[in-house]
Amino acid sequence: MSGLVPYLFFPGNAAEALRRDSETLERCREALSDQHPLTLLARRNLALNRMAADEDVAAELAAVERAYAEVMGDQHPATLSMRRRERGNADLFLSGL
Repeated sequence: MSGLVPYLFFPGNAAEALRRDSETLERCREALSDQHPLTLLARRNLALNRMAADEDVAAELAAVERAYAEVMGDQHPATLSMRRRERGNADLFLSGL
C-alpha cells in the first residue's frame, strides 16, 4: 500500500493519516534528497494535514512553497497548487528503498 494517504484523513482517523504522512516523509528523506519533488510532495501533504488538524504550520508551509519555487520554478503547476494550499497527489512506493 502507498505511504501517502489518498484523502485528507482516513475515515474518522486523523491520527492514522498524520502517522502515515509522517512515515512517508521520513522514507522520502532517507531515499531521496530534501529537494526531490517527491520529498517536497510528502512535506506538503503532511503540513496540509497538520494545518487541517489545527496545528500552526504557517512557517513550514511557507518553507515548502519556497522550496517548490526553487526546485520547480515560480510558475510551475506544482508551485501554483502549493500556493493554493492544495494537497498533492501521487503514489509513493518506498517500502523497497
